[in-house]
Amino acid sequence: AALVNWNTYFALLVRDCHWSPAAATSAAFISILLATAAGCMVVTSRLANFYYAAVIIWALTAIKSYTRNNLKEKDGGTDDVAMGAIAVTADIGAKLVALAMLFTGLLYINFYYMNMV
Repeated sequence: AALVNWNTYFALLVRDCHWSPAAATSAAFISILLATAAGCMVVTSRLANFYYAAVIIWALTAIKSYTRNNLKEKDGGTDDVAMGAIAVTADIGAKLVALAMLFTGLLYINFYYMNMV
């Protein structure tokens, strides 16, 4: 949820505090990349906590749908390319964390059944 709030905060900084769109876009990309890395690290670590990764997938998916909905409401402009790139990056990040969850889950299942024999 903090990831969604940070990206909303960056968007509000552009509108209210006259931040440059490039600075807000860069901050959004950095937060998405950090969330993706954290999600992959949490799920593939020794703890293999799938709940944290699922929340990160939810947050990245929320960012993707929020930016896509904003793109549908706008009628063109220079920010559309950046917003589209943010949506695609969030989508790829969510898929990477989901793949890490799947791969780690399969490894644990395989390890569990190998040790039962």
